[in-house]
Amino acid sequence: MQMIMHSHLESSPLPRYDYFCPANDRTVEVTHSISVTLRTWGEVCKAARVQRGKTPASAKVQRMIGPAMLLGTRHGPSGGAGHGGGSCCGEAGCHG
Repeated sequence: MQMIMHSHLESSPLPRYDYFCPANDRTVEVTHSISVTLRTWGEVCKAARVQRGKTPASAKVQRMIGPAMLLGTRHGPSGGAGHGGGSCCGEAGCHG
């Protein structure tokens, strides 16, 4: 059974990412800058301020694309305004 844990930064203007650890079948939501990529369970736990448990800190994780990431991008400097619709260009599609 997959368990989702949330980081303590619920109101942060930074994007949120879900990281899945196959070694323990857990998913943790972490808030961080777009330039950061977490690669191990230890890094994820440190960033989210959650207990690592018995899973080795070196266990590889996968960053997931999902609702946490999309929700996190709506809190930018414009106060949540933007294209909307959950994709980069909203329901109308991208225009070049």
